[in-house]
Amino acid sequence: MYAATDKWTSCVAQNVLSELDAEGEYYIDRHQGRNTLYYPPGGTVAGKEISLTSFDAPFFQLENVKGVTLKGLRLNGTTGTGVRLLDAEECVLDGLEILNVSMDAVAIGEADDAITAVAEYRTSRGGHRNKVINSRLHDLGGGGVFAAGGDRDSLRRGDHVVAHNEIYDFSKLATYTPAGYMYGVGNVFRHNHVHDAPHMAIQIMGNDMEISHNRFERLVTHASDQGVIYSGRDYTYLNDVVAYNHFKDIGAAGNQAVYMDDGMSGMVVHHNVFENVQHGLFFQSGHGNVARDNVFKDVRYIGHDKIYHENALPVPNAKVVIERFNDMLKVGDGTGFANTRENVERWYRHYGRQYPNIRDNVKKDNAAAFAFDRPPGNSTRRPLR
Repeated sequence: MYAATDKWTSCVAQNVLSELDAEGEYYIDRHQGRNTLYYPPGGTVAGKEISLTSFDAPFFQLENVKGVTLKGLRLNGTTGTGVRLLDAEECVLDGLEILNVSMDAVAIGEADDAITAVAEYRTSRGGHRNKVINSRLHDLGGGGVFAAGGDRDSLRRGDHVVAHNEIYDFSKLATYTPAGYMYGVGNVFRHNHVHDAPHMAIQIMGNDMEISHNRFERLVTHASDQGVIYSGRDYTYLNDVVAYNHFKDIGAAGNQAVYMDDGMSGMVVHHNVFENVQHGLFFQSGHGNVARDNVFKDVRYIGHDKIYHENALPVPNAKVVIERFNDMLKVGDGTGFANTRENVERWYRHYGRQYPNIRDNVKKDNAAAFAFDRPPGNSTRRPLR
């Protein structure tokens, strides 16, 4: 058995008879098929509701539909995903309570089998203009809302909205399962209260996202080298805006409120309040990230910056960063890690005003030379402590 060797990693021993020391705990004796339950002295299930689900499908699957609303429902107990939307348009989940779900509460679109850390990761079938609003999502093995919408090749927006929800006690069975997966282009996560989870709250993999007017509390409590809002390993995730949020009581040492990791570029972080956080912002080797007009209270480090390359990307992450860069901005036939000339021109037009030298700084087959600013740095402006 390999034991945890640092202060952030924990392990759990399950079904150990000698550890029964609290009311409601139980032990299943499977020796010779006896399946006997033993309860500690004083322990009882009298008056308790005990349930075991074998249901392994979504409560609802909205596929190839438009304008469907689910409202005021309580959905309790599945080993799969709570509600799944595939190729759905303008559907609304309003006032739902989704709990005791082993996977994500809501999934808009789907992902392939690749992990998010590699360039081959893709999402699809997200549809457009779907909403998850006024809902409570809690006690989840996975995350809250998987919101995949929009097309990064062409920068066409998904316009999904996740708003006015309370999302808590998630990521119980797996890490990297946030309250909001923001994938694609132009999706919004705002006016939500996200609290009490061991890992990240938001993962951004895309462009033109809005994360605003949220409360983030007691998050990344059992993690290290992580952030409440996390994005990374891509120079082309541009114009993601994090604004008017409150971050409070965030994690242990080594974590950040907003983590721009491994070349993340073009993020705008403004008018947020950071309270009781060790690291407010971490700029990790990206370009053109701007933080302005934020308030920091009981924060040890407002922001810190790391440059891990000069003329070449670091060996461990070079492959994925370069492939993702080429996937969007290298002119080709649109297959493999290349985009079409039409789509690349669309990128130049879309971001030409915000990053006026984007065209000049896209150098063939050289992602390491890519920058949106001269000099290619990050900035923190007008912080208030």
